[in-house]
Amino acid sequence: MNLVKLKCSHLIKTGKNLENYRYILISAARNEAQYIEKTINSVINQTVLPLKWLIVNDGSSDDTEKIVNEYSSKYDFIELVNWQGNPNRSFGSKARAINWGYSKLKHLNFDYVGILDADVSFQYNYYQKVLDEFKRTPQLGIAGGILFDRHDHGFVPQYTQTNWSVSGPIQMFTRKCFEDIEGYYPLKHGGIDAVAEVMARMKGWKVQAFENLHVFHHRRTGGVSGSKFRTSFKNGYKEYAFGTHPLFQFVKCIYRMKESPLIIGGIIRMAGFFWAFIKREPYTLPEDVTEYLKHEQVKRLKRIFSQKQAAYNNIFLLIK
Repeated sequence: MNLVKLKCSHLIKTGKNLENYRYILISAARNEAQYIEKTINSVINQTVLPLKWLIVNDGSSDDTEKIVNEYSSKYDFIELVNWQGNPNRSFGSKARAINWGYSKLKHLNFDYVGILDADVSFQYNYYQKVLDEFKRTPQLGIAGGILFDRHDHGFVPQYTQTNWSVSGPIQMFTRKCFEDIEGYYPLKHGGIDAVAEVMARMKGWKVQAFENLHVFHHRRTGGVSGSKFRTSFKNGYKEYAFGTHPLFQFVKCIYRMKESPLIIGGIIRMAGFFWAFIKREPYTLPEDVTEYLKHEQVKRLKRIFSQKQAAYNNIFLLIK
C-alpha cells in the first residue's frame, strides 16, 4: 500500500468525511529546484490530501521538472504540465499559468482551489485547518495562514491585514469565489493576489487570514537594501496603476514607514506612486473594480479617523 492509500485510510479511521474536503492545488513553478521539495513534502504529509495538485512548469531551465516528475511517479495526485508563457518571471505570466492550469482541472468534482507557490513549507494539518474555517464561515471566499518571509536572521511575518487580505503564495478560494472573479487578473506590474481580493469583496465574499496558521517562505525577499528600495518603489507605482485613492496611499505610506527599511521605505513607496502619476500611467483594472476600490478605501479611512477621534474624545473626558 503506497503512502497516499495509507493517508486515506488514516482519514477514514479518524472519522473525517473526505467528501467535505475536496480541494485542488495549482502551482506555477519557474526555476524552483532549490525550494520545491520543501513544498512537495509539506503537501504529501497533509492530513487531508488534495484531489489533484497540478504543477505548471512555467519555462524552468533548472531541475524543477526533473524533481516534480520523480514525485509524480510515486503520488498519482501530483501532475506536472509544461506551459510556455512569458520568457521572463512575472506576475502576469504566473496569473496566466494558473488560469490555464485551472481550465485543465475544472471538470473535476471539488469545492476549493488552493494557489500554492513552490517555495513555501507548512504544518502537516494546514489544509485541514483552512478547510475547517471555510466550513465555519459560508461567506468566506479567500482564506489562508500568515506568511513568514525568510530574512538574514530567520523568518519574519509578512505584514497582513488579517481581516482583509491573504498573502498571494498561499491564497485558497472556494470554487464559486474563484469562478466569480474569473481567476487571476493578469497585471503588468504585479498585485494579482491583491486584485483577486478586491474583486472577491466586490462580489460579496469575505477574505480572512488566520494567525494560528504559519507558512514559511524560503525564497529570500529583498535580501539587499537596493532590492528593498526597488520593491517599495514598484509597489507605489503599482498601487497608482490600481487606482488607489491618493489620501489612502499617503496614510498607508506613513504607516509603512515602521517597516524595513525604516522610514525611507514608506517615502520611496510614495515616490513610486507620484512617479506613476507624473508619467500618467493608465489604470490597469476594469473601471468598475477601480471605482469599488476607491470607495472601499474611503470607507476605511473614515473608519480609521472616526476611531482615532473617539480615542481623542475619551482622553479629553479623562483629563477634563
